[in-house]
Amino acid sequence: MAIRHFANQKKLHYDYFKSGNRRAKVLPVLIVVSSLTVLAPDELFKTLRVIQDLNISNPAQATRAYEAVLPKLPVQPSKGLYELHRAGLEASIKSNNVRRITEIVELFSESADWLTYLQSEKGLIANNLAIYYRRINQPALAQINYECALRYSTHDQRPRIVNNLAVLYRTMGQLKEAINILTPTLSDVKDEQLEAALNNNLANVYFDMSKYQHAARLYRQAFLYHQKSGQAYEASYTGLNLLNVYLLANQWKNYRRYRNTVKAQLSAAEDRELSIVFMWQELIFQKSRNGLNPKAEQVEFLMSTLPKLIQSDYGSNMEKYVYTLQLPELIASYNTLLSEQQKTSPNVSTEAPLLGVALSWCESNNS
Repeated sequence: MAIRHFANQKKLHYDYFKSGNRRAKVLPVLIVVSSLTVLAPDELFKTLRVIQDLNISNPAQATRAYEAVLPKLPVQPSKGLYELHRAGLEASIKSNNVRRITEIVELFSESADWLTYLQSEKGLIANNLAIYYRRINQPALAQINYECALRYSTHDQRPRIVNNLAVLYRTMGQLKEAINILTPTLSDVKDEQLEAALNNNLANVYFDMSKYQHAARLYRQAFLYHQKSGQAYEASYTGLNLLNVYLLANQWKNYRRYRNTVKAQLSAAEDRELSIVFMWQELIFQKSRNGLNPKAEQVEFLMSTLPKLIQSDYGSNMEKYVYTLQLPELIASYNTLLSEQQKTSPNVSTEAPLLGVALSWCESNNS
């Protein structure tokens, strides 16, 4: 069992759309464009920045912002227009807007002007579509698009695509395959932030293989990089991964060594869900190391937050924590919630048109 290595889907495994601090504070934005029929270049780039910022904090709002400017976008391909459409694709993927995903993919795939313009960009677009297929539990389609992305990638793009393909391998249980592509990529990468992402994801794989010393070393490297870079959110979830290894391995000294540093990053990140996980870890540490049972108000906290965590990205990993605490009422609540979830959770379904969405350059190479 593992706390689900804090990067999966919405935050647990470093899906790379683009690099940068992904939790920057974003103020509410109102896009105001001129009355001209087509956006001027400066307005286009301002709009692009707005959508990129909203992709960090509110992808649904980013999608709406993209939709709002569609009637005013120029037709002729350009770098700025490409970046804006790809930001719209990222927003649509994150917000699960099937219609927009389909439209943007078709624009890139079917327009003669875009097919002429796109060169190395084809790899990044395929990478985005692969991320979406992985997120909706279509691993075969995800793998086709990742492999296509690698065929069209530049040397600089390749490590990010490999990183994402490794995430797919891990979700499919193909741990050796993940190691086989991550390890040589790590030895070649020069970008420190990307190196931290690769370290985190390789650590996830080692964690799944119960190689806790390897996992701890890599989580620690990723955590220290994000801490030094002032990236509080990334430092928080890699720090929680690190603490989780120490809890599972009963390495109490190491847990105590990093707990306050991780707590400081959580305070800076101001993420409620991650803070809840940390509080669970603290109570488990007190129980496992010191034999201290949670107090009444702490039991109330556990009971009240369990439904949130079991429905979150961490839900499938709560069993270890619940049973470690040995609270009958918590175990009963967990089993009830798990049973209800299994009854009510529908099978992953996908709108039929989306499964037919493919990039023309990927189809031609896969036929």
